[in-house]
Amino acid sequence: MADYWFTPYKGIVISYNTLRRLVGAIGVALPIVLGGVGWFLTGKLEPSISAYYYTDLRDWFVGSLWAFGVFLIAYRLGRLDNVLATVAGVLAIVVSLIPTAATGTPEGARSVGAMVHLICAGGFFVLLAVLSLLFAKDRDHYKPTFGQKVLHRVCAGCILLSVVGCLFVIMNSGKDVQADTTLVFWFETAGVVAFGVSWFTTVDSIVPVFARKATQDRSGESAISMAQR
Repeated sequence: MADYWFTPYKGIVISYNTLRRLVGAIGVALPIVLGGVGWFLTGKLEPSISAYYYTDLRDWFVGSLWAFGVFLIAYRLGRLDNVLATVAGVLAIVVSLIPTAATGTPEGARSVGAMVHLICAGGFFVLLAVLSLLFAKDRDHYKPTFGQKVLHRVCAGCILLSVVGCLFVIMNSGKDVQADTTLVFWFETAGVVAFGVSWFTTVDSIVPVFARKATQDRSGESAISMAQR
């Protein structure tokens, strides 16, 4: 038992695997926790996920977006993926720091900050969709199955549809979309959950390939060591 705790850690594959699971878990859990606990506490849903900033669940909302942002910034797969994930992570953090307009705020009285929040949130969702599409691409170190590719593309489509749905609701609602409907919350929920599912799906594809590469590297190192002897 003692050897287990003091054995040097060699879990690059495990840590990467865990990172992906954490990102997926945050995406799936965020709207479920906000909506479920919020309903239990107040008996109603807020108009959007961002509106929970003004509730007792603010810390969960802000903390989840920070975790989302940090994990996305730390994410590594391909160069394009890395850049897009980093930008998405920064946008997630900005969304958490600059709140949306409070429920009941007249449209003409909304601040520049609320507009920045809306733009960053939209950009964040679009980048999540692009990342899901990239997950469907074969790489030297990443080989998704046909079924996984289809699922990634479906998830990307769901995310983009959620963005379109939010824009449609915002542009066609009354003077205060925040108070008129909860459709934005449901569209955002669909987009975030779809991205979480997409991240979960990548785990089985990337781990075996990295594992094979690590095994090959260790074999190569052993062969070199023996040759030097």
